[in-house]
Amino acid sequence: MPRVVVSLVTHDESRDTERLLPTLFAQTFRDFSVVAVDTAGNQSVATVIHIDVVYAIDTDPPTLTNASASEQYISPAFSPGVKDTVTFSATAADKNPSHWTLRIEDAAAVEVFGYEEAFISSQPDTPIDFSYTWDGTGSDETGNLPDGVYTYIISAYDAAGNVASATSPITIDNTPPSALITSPEEGRIVGGITFAITVEAADNFDVASVALYVDGELDSQAVQTATETWRTTLYPHLHGDGPHVLSVIATDPAGNPSSTLYPITLGQGFFSPFSYASADNPNAASDINIIIDTVAPKPPINLRTNENPTGAISLSWIPPTTNTDGSPLSDLAGYNIYLITQTGGCEPVSPVSGDAVPVSCGNGDIPDAFEINGPSFNYNGIDFNSTPAGNSPVWLDASSPQNTFAALPFSDVSSVNPSAPVYVYLLQAHLTGNDGLPAGVYFITAYSQAHLTDVESWLYDQIRFGALGEDSKVVALAPACVNAGFSGSLSASPLPLLSVPFFVREKVNTGLISPVPEPEFLYDSSLSLPSESMIAATAVDSAGNESVFSNFVRITD
Repeated sequence: MPRVVVSLVTHDESRDTERLLPTLFAQTFRDFSVVAVDTAGNQSVATVIHIDVVYAIDTDPPTLTNASASEQYISPAFSPGVKDTVTFSATAADKNPSHWTLRIEDAAAVEVFGYEEAFISSQPDTPIDFSYTWDGTGSDETGNLPDGVYTYIISAYDAAGNVASATSPITIDNTPPSALITSPEEGRIVGGITFAITVEAADNFDVASVALYVDGELDSQAVQTATETWRTTLYPHLHGDGPHVLSVIATDPAGNPSSTLYPITLGQGFFSPFSYASADNPNAASDINIIIDTVAPKPPINLRTNENPTGAISLSWIPPTTNTDGSPLSDLAGYNIYLITQTGGCEPVSPVSGDAVPVSCGNGDIPDAFEINGPSFNYNGIDFNSTPAGNSPVWLDASSPQNTFAALPFSDVSSVNPSAPVYVYLLQAHLTGNDGLPAGVYFITAYSQAHLTDVESWLYDQIRFGALGEDSKVVALAPACVNAGFSGSLSASPLPLLSVPFFVREKVNTGLISPVPEPEFLYDSSLSLPSESMIAATAVDSAGNESVFSNFVRITD
């Protein structure tokens, strides 16, 4: 068979390119001689071709950037439409781009899927974006690969065979998690301000979220508190008294749900949502039926003190027999005893350091110019100057459920009574985040004309409906503006303001006091009692609803 021999001619020397050309690629070539040879060994006369060419060795791999997978977990064989596929993508550039490959390897580094594609663009050093969507099947087309952690390898090649690669794990998970409500138990009567819901959830890889549903409607997202334990809070007042169905759905990172909610008609237009277990998911949780009871009992009657032979103070009272709605009290669980003590009282309330805004209470008797303004305050070393909106004080309208707070300066003739004093309330507000505001504990300076009982009622309602945590409270209050002695006029109190005394409660029993045989509590009189101390009792039913205070009994040290 004829062949062609190419020789390189430099400095009048002829050398066989088969041996020397690879080592001379980086040199400048001037002359090539071409000789044709037949099968008998006869050669033609050499033809010399004079050219100028620079030929360099390519040892640089392509640049590979932005290699990624759209999902870290996929579930191609479960929950259709949710994370069924994953898209791998990257960007490559090279002076001689060739093609790219995708490899999927199992835990033993055995390739289970492969894909190769030539680069559409061959422009030198121009970034080329490429991608491929994988549905979790293997190269042998036997169906979906089994659950497990795999490795994907994205590689870009140039024409010289140089390669750049990126690798990361990808998980196939077609197994749904399990979820079980462990508290409350089936048939539980639930009440009170809040009730803790506990869920045990597990998965072959991980649990991403646990959601609580009440009567088929999403109520809240649970928070993981241990390896397989999740907790959330139920606010009974938000759902109304009567029977309700609790359901939970755990979801893993691949989007597999532990169960699905279906409405079942019970008749009379009522629906009962339930989570189901099936052959595909035998781990689905059962529903929990509860009864919400938010009607509190009436308080204990005729609280009184009696001398005890041991020197302790003996407390006794008559048990209540009805609830606040007049129905019979049939589930009395016990009692709490509270120590009521005075707090505050002529203690200084000073502006926060650096806050030079003076206290102002309007403009004489001109209603249109009436305005409330002032600084944030410090009390007992704490700066009350933090709110979700910043560090400014606010106006508090305790009677408005929608527009409770307003920024200062506040000017609203319809909301301000020039004949009533303006108080500064120093509030500890634990926002739960349930009303859309950022969760956290805030220390707020709030100006208001509401009485202390109205502010405490507002706090109680906010706690009851889940907007505030149970540690929210009035820390101190002081008069900021008082009536100047004639209609329509207020005058500012001199700084520092002086706090007004009020009473706070502290529960003294560690557990509920049993209602049988006879309600009684011994208070150790050897304990140091604050001045102006009083004792009060409350009744608590089996749902956790607590009555208001009984009559107060004054005790002395």
